[in-house]
Amino acid sequence: MNRKLKNFLNDEQVLNNISLYEGTELENIFKVDIPEEYRPESQKWFRLPYFLVPFSSKDKLFRNNESDFIYENLVIDESDEKFYPFFIHPVTENAYRSWIGDKYKFVEQKDSSFSCTPTSSVRTLLVKNEKNEKLFFVKLTLLNNFGGAFRKTDWESACNQFQANEIVQNVLKDESEVEFFEDIAALGIRNDTGFRISNKYDTDFGNRAFYVFGNVIRKVPESLLCDDGKIVCSFSSFTSLLRENESYLSESLKNSKLNFDEYFCKYIFNPLKNYLLRQLLNHGVIFEPHCQNVLIELNENLIPTGKFLYRDFGSVSFDRLIFSIKHKNLMINYLQDALARTSLSANYGIRETLAISFFCHFMDDLINPCLISAVKSGIISSEDK
Repeated sequence: MNRKLKNFLNDEQVLNNISLYEGTELENIFKVDIPEEYRPESQKWFRLPYFLVPFSSKDKLFRNNESDFIYENLVIDESDEKFYPFFIHPVTENAYRSWIGDKYKFVEQKDSSFSCTPTSSVRTLLVKNEKNEKLFFVKLTLLNNFGGAFRKTDWESACNQFQANEIVQNVLKDESEVEFFEDIAALGIRNDTGFRISNKYDTDFGNRAFYVFGNVIRKVPESLLCDDGKIVCSFSSFTSLLRENESYLSESLKNSKLNFDEYFCKYIFNPLKNYLLRQLLNHGVIFEPHCQNVLIELNENLIPTGKFLYRDFGSVSFDRLIFSIKHKNLMINYLQDALARTSLSANYGIRETLAISFFCHFMDDLINPCLISAVKSGIISSEDK
């Protein structure tokens, strides 16, 4: 692991922005009730258990961007049959094994050939294949309600979401100001009978729907693999008050020789606003930006370079007019596939709802943490904010 990736991982695990919200109604928003050894700030590596899901299984949803990486680093050959590893977090092992039973072979932690460590999210892990030292990211579904990480959905919606993520990457791949943690595969498994996790959750989805739980496999982006002296950190890390001496934001402002208003507009607000609006107006694509899934690149002096990275596509949606005009064939294929799954995708949505959601996330989850951090660091007064 190179220095740049190590620094990124350290920032992810240590520099959270929980302290920004102390004393407010949001102070518990990022706190997770999970054993200490699995928390990001523990910075521990642990073995990752998994189920062996046969290629032939009819109860799987698998999407693969035809990447050799998957076949070289994830596909497992055993007894003349090929399997995908369906990774599960150790804290959910008992729940998963109770649900799946003997349907798939289970590989325990002690026998696993994959080790991992958490990022800022307990369910997005940096994983290492111990056989060849290759690294990749896995986003897991937790059965337990750790930090809102419980998910239940129907089969068709899962299919639509996986396909939507592929489309977003395809549409935005030539944008010079952005780089993605590329989704190279997604594996989902389902249960058509449903099961009860706790009385809090209803398990009845009707005749046609299923519980779907999954893994998303993502490549480590090139910006983290090239040791070029630059720094990549999430907005959560960028605004965190836990960095030794002062936050990235404070030191960056000092090095820029600008006042806060000039700095904020030049390096934060305008570049983000312009990119996200261009993404919407030029492509008709919206996904929810927030402080963990949007990353910012800094130069050697910690000044933003104007480049952003996106780790995750939260609630991908397409504007029904712009996307249909700009990417007609992609939209036709997407809608045909969605209709073939018997329900029209909710991702092809209502314009007003999408716009409101987009701007709320932009202001609440990216801009506001920067302003709160500036106030708590003494850069600006609360009145200026």
